[in-house]
Amino acid sequence: MLELMAIFILGKAIQGLVEPKGLSPLKYVIVMLVLWASLEYVGVILGAKIFDRVIYVYTFGLAFGAIGGIIGYQYARLAKPVDETENDEQ
Repeated sequence: MLELMAIFILGKAIQGLVEPKGLSPLKYVIVMLVLWASLEYVGVILGAKIFDRVIYVYTFGLAFGAIGGIIGYQYARLAKPVDETENDEQ
C-alpha cells in the first residue's frame, strides 16, 4: 500500500515539474512507472539469487523499484522546456 502511495505522489510531483515547461506529463509518468516496475523486477530476481529469505528479496526489490522512481523523476526534472518561439515560426 505504501508503494502505491509513493508511486501516486511521485507521479503528481512529475506532473508538477513538466506542466510548467509546456510538456505533457503522461510521457514522463509512464517512463517513471516502467522504470519502477522493471527495476523492481530486476531487484527481486537479483535478491532471490543473493538471499534465501523472502523479506530480504522483497526489500531488495523495493529498493530497486525506488531507484527506478528516482531515475524517472530525474528524467522529468531535467527535461527541456518547450521553446515558444519555435512554435511561432512554424
